[in-house]
Amino acid sequence: MHRRLNLARDGRTQNTVHKLVAALILCTGLLMACAPGARSQTVKIADIGDYGLAGQPEADVANLVKSWNPDYIITNGDNNYPSGASGTIDANIGQYYHSYIMPYTGKYGAGASVNRFFPSIGNHDYGDKVPNAGAIAPYLKYFTLPNNERYYDFVAGPVHFFSLDSDLNEADGTSSSSKQALWLKGKLAAATERWKVVYFHHTPYSSGGYFVTSYMRWPFQAWGATAVVCGHFHAYERIMKSGFPYITNGLGGEPEISSFDAIDPDSVVRYNSDFGAMRITASAGSIAFEFFTRFGLLVDSYTITSGIPTNLTATAGDKQVGLSWTGATGATSYNVKRATTAGGPYTKLGSSVTGATYTNTGLTNGTTYYYVVTANTTAGESGNSNEAQATPTAPGLRINAGGDTYNGTTGTFVADTSFTGGGPWLYTTRPIANTNDPALYLDVHAADTSFSYSLAAANGPYILKLHFAECTQTAAGVRLLNITVNGMRVRTNYDIFATAGGMNIAVIESIPVTAVNGKVDLTIASALTTTGAVLAALELIPNTNQSSPPTAPTGLTGTPAPQAATLSWQPSALATSYSVKRSGLSGGQYTTVASGLT
Repeated sequence: MHRRLNLARDGRTQNTVHKLVAALILCTGLLMACAPGARSQTVKIADIGDYGLAGQPEADVANLVKSWNPDYIITNGDNNYPSGASGTIDANIGQYYHSYIMPYTGKYGAGASVNRFFPSIGNHDYGDKVPNAGAIAPYLKYFTLPNNERYYDFVAGPVHFFSLDSDLNEADGTSSSSKQALWLKGKLAAATERWKVVYFHHTPYSSGGYFVTSYMRWPFQAWGATAVVCGHFHAYERIMKSGFPYITNGLGGEPEISSFDAIDPDSVVRYNSDFGAMRITASAGSIAFEFFTRFGLLVDSYTITSGIPTNLTATAGDKQVGLSWTGATGATSYNVKRATTAGGPYTKLGSSVTGATYTNTGLTNGTTYYYVVTANTTAGESGNSNEAQATPTAPGLRINAGGDTYNGTTGTFVADTSFTGGGPWLYTTRPIANTNDPALYLDVHAADTSFSYSLAAANGPYILKLHFAECTQTAAGVRLLNITVNGMRVRTNYDIFATAGGMNIAVIESIPVTAVNGKVDLTIASALTTTGAVLAALELIPNTNQSSPPTAPTGLTGTPAPQAATLSWQPSALATSYSVKRSGLSGGQYTTVASGLT
């Protein structure tokens, strides 16, 4: 009793008791998360980095995060700009995230009943100076966290998180042989959760030049980590080192967005056009990392699957489909399954496959086939991979207009070729709807006025498929195109936006054409002076179903002249030439007066 009275009278000791009580409550919550069955649940975690400066960008990101209703929030450091001071910490953090913090004693409202906010330390939390270890005191007072509060771990369902202090002010070191690193190595080895995510501030790999922090290149993968998430560089980037993800997310709200410098050779996705946050969704079977801008635009999505083949792709050929996938750890062989409807039911094809590729032959051109792959392990058969689809087609020409070679679901699109005028244009990363090949629509061939393609092809009938997506204009009638094939206008005032039904929606315009003199000539021209001509891709596919003559020309008109008449008509797309016939009677018997007109 005497001790309790003394503890209550001493301010610092009372605060320690307060934190101990909070830690007991926190540990109770974590033990519940680790209980049998809890690890199989699906959890959502929001990740924010370099966010701690009160203002509209941070407010927008916070609203995005709250719209997800995450189970937990983690941070990648720099929680309190500019110098980690006690006078700014509540406005920079509590103002936006108080409802996730326990205990919360700030002025912006009620805190959480169980702590759901787990930050890591950044250089600005240390006052942005070295040495300056004492500057972290406001951070340690504001938060109640496990272990020594500078580096610690916690469990969220099937995920074990490990928060490190990567700043050079850390008393237990930042090298791969430091006391802090040995703590992490032991914790990773002992953790039994399916996913193990390490997060801290200073990114070990990035395309940010100055921001690369090589001393944090610890052997995370070898120690058992699933992924590493960092901040410091005010951009978003995903880098894959030997198949292991290093994700940098530093767009949480500090207004200064960084520029990319020397691009890391293993960089997969880069973004620095707006602020945002990453959503991590995990279950026993998978963990997904998705970065969204503050207004909800999905920039990157990366999923790791447990014991299940991943990244299944299907490439169509002539009466066949080639499959490839990323193998699963522990797999002894794989089962390839096929359906003719999305989602199955699937039928297993032949015997098990020992590699990670398979070619399905003897298919029907024009039919869409859907595939999944499962893994055989000593524990049995895994669940299905992602579904991939492809439609076998007869041989044809495919060009990725404005882009490099692209392996699409309908075949391989070669790099841009056979054109005159215009050139490549690249849109910033964005989701493209109504297609299984969104990347095909992000690089286009464009010109202010017009451009043309001369496509080599054996004489005969084809289907010309023109791929479009309106990625800049926000209304119908703003971009209009005139499309000409073999000198004949086949589309007038073609409106991508109106045809597709909006922005960022793929649309394919299929036009029956005929190759003449060993080629098909295509011209895309802008019908307006305010917007240019664009084309995402094209396909020239033999029309094996063409068995009837071309449709009759339409719109025939005649202009009289002395002892002559001038005729004009709308062309038929499949026509190779025209014949003119004349009669002295309406509907009467016609005599051919000219033929072979082109």
